[in-house]
Amino acid sequence: MKTWQQFREDMDYAQETLVLEAQGFGEVAKRRRKKKRFQSKRDEKVQALKSRPELWRGLEEVEYA
Repeated sequence: MKTWQQFREDMDYAQETLVLEAQGFGEVAKRRRKKKRFQSKRDEKVQALKSRPELWRGLEEVEYA
C-alpha cells in the first residue's frame, strides 16, 4: 500500500504528463524524467541534521524537572 506522500507524487507526475500530452510533448517531455529517491524523506532529513551540528548545539544542556 502506498503512503499519502507516494500517492501525491504519483498523482502530480500523472497530472504533469496529461498537461504535456495536451500541449504536445516537444523537447520538454523528452528530457523530463521521474525523480528517483534512494532514501526516504525521513532518512534525508536525518542525514541533513547529522551534517549540520549547529542545529543540535545546546540541546544536551536542557534539563527537565
